[in-house]
Amino acid sequence: MDNAVKFDKDVSRAFLNSISDDSVNIKRYQRALDCLLEMIGDACQIQEDTGLEFRNWMINKHDWKPQTVLFRMNVYNLLVSYLDHPEWAVKLDQMEYSKGKKEINREEYGILLQQAKKENNHMAYLFLRLMGSAGLRSQEILDMTVDDVRRGYIVRTRWSKVPTKIYIPSCLIRELHLWIEERGLTDYLFLSTKGTPILGQSLNDKISRIGKSVHIECSGLSILRYYDRRRASIQNMLIPELESRYDEELAKEQMAYGWEAR
Repeated sequence: MDNAVKFDKDVSRAFLNSISDDSVNIKRYQRALDCLLEMIGDACQIQEDTGLEFRNWMINKHDWKPQTVLFRMNVYNLLVSYLDHPEWAVKLDQMEYSKGKKEINREEYGILLQQAKKENNHMAYLFLRLMGSAGLRSQEILDMTVDDVRRGYIVRTRWSKVPTKIYIPSCLIRELHLWIEERGLTDYLFLSTKGTPILGQSLNDKISRIGKSVHIECSGLSILRYYDRRRASIQNMLIPELESRYDEELAKEQMAYGWEAR
């Protein structure tokens, strides 16, 4: 195979050793790699189109849940970067499924942002951006404080009790600083009209109303991106090549959907 690289059990072990720490569930990563080894068989090689073949094989042959496929494709993307071929990473926002919960693709994400801006719903806009650009989860966003923005990351303690940092993109830091200054915030970022931290249901209702107005289902909202920066951030595996592509993508998004780009 032209441009193929070796991938066997020895390479799999070396990759796992390179990411092994208390915040990584090695068994889940091992299952993902074993799955890849099963697909490629005796060839023991991967190449540029192996990622798409792997994705389709998991969906069509095994009919696994979207969450499982997404996780294993994230492992695959980290693997090809480890093998010095980050350009072989599969864009996860191109993934399609026949079943499972609704995944918001990048086009729908842009529509939701534009609608939030049209309705002048700044809070819902920032919530969507923090989900889609930083990969934060709903409760993590609700718990965010002014200090988190000043630091540039949130600190989350996982089941392993190891504190981990999830970084916020610089373009969002700038927008959040404006939000803080305009409202004179000193603690939590998102408050109700009573001045108390907003409840998750209230914020989800705001997002759902925006979705309904543009005919996009937002229940169980999940936004796809080819590079899971949240997972990479948690595992201290921010990959320079993918970070560069990620920053370029965010810069384009900022120009198209930034709050001031109206």
